[in-house]
Amino acid sequence: MPKHNNPTKNLLDPIHSEWRRIQSLSSEIRNNTSLVDVLVISSGSTVVQAAIAFVYSALSHDKGLEISSSLSQHNIAEGKNNVESIIQIVKTPFKNKDAQPNAGSSSIKSGRRRKLKFLNSTDPVAFRNVTSDLNPSTTCVVTLDICQAREEECRAITMMVRNWLISNISTAETSNIVKKQMFHVTTTPKKRPNSNTFTIPNHSSNESFTAFSAAGLLPLSVLFGWDVISELLSGAHSMDCHFVETTPRHNIPILLGLVDIWNDVFMGYHTARVVTCYDGILGSYPRYVSLLENTVLGGANVGDWSLKNVKCSKPTPVMEGASGYSGRVCTEFVTAFDPIHNAITYGNIMVDAIKSNDERICSMLQQADTLAFGNPEVLNNHSMGVSSPGSPPAIQSCDSMLSAGSAVNGTVGNSTTDSNHPSTLILCGKCDGFSCGQLIAIAEHRALVKAWLWGIDPFHVSKKPAISKTDVLMDGLAQMYHNSSLQGTPEECDDDTKADTYGVGMTGSTRNLLKHYSVRMQRVKNQLN
Repeated sequence: MPKHNNPTKNLLDPIHSEWRRIQSLSSEIRNNTSLVDVLVISSGSTVVQAAIAFVYSALSHDKGLEISSSLSQHNIAEGKNNVESIIQIVKTPFKNKDAQPNAGSSSIKSGRRRKLKFLNSTDPVAFRNVTSDLNPSTTCVVTLDICQAREEECRAITMMVRNWLISNISTAETSNIVKKQMFHVTTTPKKRPNSNTFTIPNHSSNESFTAFSAAGLLPLSVLFGWDVISELLSGAHSMDCHFVETTPRHNIPILLGLVDIWNDVFMGYHTARVVTCYDGILGSYPRYVSLLENTVLGGANVGDWSLKNVKCSKPTPVMEGASGYSGRVCTEFVTAFDPIHNAITYGNIMVDAIKSNDERICSMLQQADTLAFGNPEVLNNHSMGVSSPGSPPAIQSCDSMLSAGSAVNGTVGNSTTDSNHPSTLILCGKCDGFSCGQLIAIAEHRALVKAWLWGIDPFHVSKKPAISKTDVLMDGLAQMYHNSSLQGTPEECDDDTKADTYGVGMTGSTRNLLKHYSVRMQRVKNQLN
């Protein structure tokens, strides 16, 4: 992280200033405009995008997502193709099934939930799939331009969406559409900032840790309202205080980081750490954890003073999912004790839901026991305490050293593979904004602890794109276009030693495939010209 020599300057002031702007803007959008859905633009799958998706999924039951009846009466600007018909944006599943959404709809169905969509590329098919059920007149567009190495791609996606808005909304001034519906989050301060631009300070510009900056809070505040965002920030703040003030012996992020290092380095479980959720409401959390840790730890060089000289030469990758990974893996279960606290009660449905929840919790604990101790009869001789729920979330780690495989002469049943697999349980009391803030903060602090132990700079910001094999092939393809315009169709070459003419490391088969592609696309370009 950059060093600042001014001891009197509070580095949090710019962040808090942006929070106040977001609070004001989200209140204005939710109460006085027809914007209800959010389209987030970014170049590639980013960590902050995964954090936004996690909160949106986890709080899908929240009433803040519902569109109020007063807003449903709000008049929406008409589209160019709308003449007389007034079609609701969202139909009930029992009426007008065959009707299609219309860009010129004039009312919003009261009670339907706000939508969140992501667009990460200029691929026309992806663009059509993302915008197919969005109304341009009611869509708020947020561009996350927070990766300087991919800003050109992000700008191209934004222009595509801008053209989509302009071509489908009838208005005399294009600038009004941009001003009312398009917002920009960037790490580069503008010389002439406007009300639609939000800046992430330079000291916080690492994309992996921007979930609680304008990049994460702006789209979420439009979707849920600032009350939910306040709960989210309160949960994160409570975990920040716990991380700073609690001794390492009882510090959850530190303990989780140390358990990961123990399993990776000393116990040899370095194939992967598989993170899975035991309830659907937290189903997007494993993807966020996977992107965060693999981004912070996966692409960095291990420091000279770190753990690189022991068994595991680099941090273990994090995978999402419940199964399908071979090798020595450790498992992490994440769940909430009470994921149905806001469920709607209809007769005995709630009673059945509670019974199903009881079975889910017991099944998760049974699976953790089986991974550690193997066959059920082993449990008669070895017991394991279960942590009680609380705030912050309770953590239980079934360490390999406590498994039956280590306790009973190294064997369990007929094979040592029946047990001796570590698992970690992260349990929340209930799934609300406060718990979501805690879970995101836990993941961030845990990644910081592991980066420090590995000697990795977690705040490194790359301002120049790394040269990959894809970039090399792109250069070779550009040379093929140039040569075909001068010399005609290039000849096939099966000799790998001669295939490097258009790029280092380009094999003969790769060159021939690119050659056919370049010929075909050159014809398309000629037709367009």
